[in-house]
Amino acid sequence: MSATPNINAKKISGLPELTKSIFIPDPIATDDFGIWEPGVAITITKVVVEGVGATSTTFNINHSGGTDLFSSDIVATTTRQALTSFADATCTADNYIQYQASAINGTPTGLKMTITYTED
Repeated sequence: MSATPNINAKKISGLPELTKSIFIPDPIATDDFGIWEPGVAITITKVVVEGVGATSTTFNINHSGGTDLFSSDIVATTTRQALTSFADATCTADNYIQYQASAINGTPTGLKMTITYTED
């Protein structure tokens, strides 16, 4: 006797995670620009950052028209960081996810960033 698989036995828990990636060439301390504008409300679940070149870039992500993602600015170095602790990760629809630099140390040649999120 062979077993018949139960295709309903495996439930998909939660919403699928989506990603947006950006490379910021030659970051400067006064950078302040939109990364993208989600058309629906989202919740950010992870941000991976890694500096390219020398030293570091300090920044925060702003969303929902004025809310910081991180409780304090992040210092991105050439060591990859996967960040999952946020001050407020729930972003409203039709508002830019904004990159805001606050300091540069040395002469970084780039900043790699991937934002992982779910649609609410």
